[in-house]
Amino acid sequence: MREASRGEAIARLAETPHIILNAPLLGQRLGYPDVSGLDLLELFAFIHPARFAVPTVPGLARACGVEPPAGDAEAAAALVRIGEALLERLANPDWPEREGAWTANASLTRLGWSWASLVGKRCSPTCHHTLALILSPNKSVTDTLRAFANLTNVLNVGSYCPSSSRVMNVRDKPTFTASCSCVKPRLVRTR
Repeated sequence: MREASRGEAIARLAETPHIILNAPLLGQRLGYPDVSGLDLLELFAFIHPARFAVPTVPGLARACGVEPPAGDAEAAAALVRIGEALLERLANPDWPEREGAWTANASLTRLGWSWASLVGKRCSPTCHHTLALILSPNKSVTDTLRAFANLTNVLNVGSYCPSSSRVMNVRDKPTFTASCSCVKPRLVRTR
């Protein structure tokens, strides 16, 4: 780690994404409001909504269960460890905020959130793999509706985006798009 002039700091921030803490404050201090990068406070708020953390490197480290840095010289390395700890939580099956995270990240992806691709790789949907099969463009409309008839309690409806971002032409086979964060199978009574 080394000191940088204001101009050099702005130039480096503009050329490549950096792991930063509190982008609005950093932008205010540099006099450059367009600071963008991988803001750890944003990631913390996504993973732990409504949980308090002191917005400093030692404060966020404590909130994430990471050893706080002893001084400013260790702060940059601590930012990386904090980021790793937060991203590891996404894969934890006991993560209490998992419900709805995939859908929220999909929306944030469309808005250009810096963490979206990293979160998306680790935040697997609870039911989207099933819906991807149900909503496959290779299925007929009848098959798709029949599959939906077997689902109840579809919550948090949004949009399911396949890996291809190709826009469908109206002459193409019709497809249905949806997403949910919770799907409970309908009980079928046998007589």
